Amino acid sequence: VLALGGPGDVVLDVLLLDDGRVGPVCVRQSLGAVLDAEAVRVAVLWEFTPAMRNGMSIPSWVRVELGVRAESELEQ
Repeated sequence: VLALGGPGDVVLDVLLLDDGRVGPVCVRQSLGAVLDAEAVRVAVLWEFTPAMRNGMSIPSWVRVELGVRAESELEQ
């Protein structure tokens, strides 16, 4: 993890589409190209319940923080 830029958090701005799928993703806080790319790859696999306005689903932006830790940190 240290060699790749972590530990820390990759912060993403994610556009949630009106059907619950993930649209464009912007990296707001980076941990380096490799960890950023992996965070984006995982984020686009998610599905959400879309935001609603007047009974209609709408697209919306959300900020997501993904923690990157070494396995030894998780065991503590």
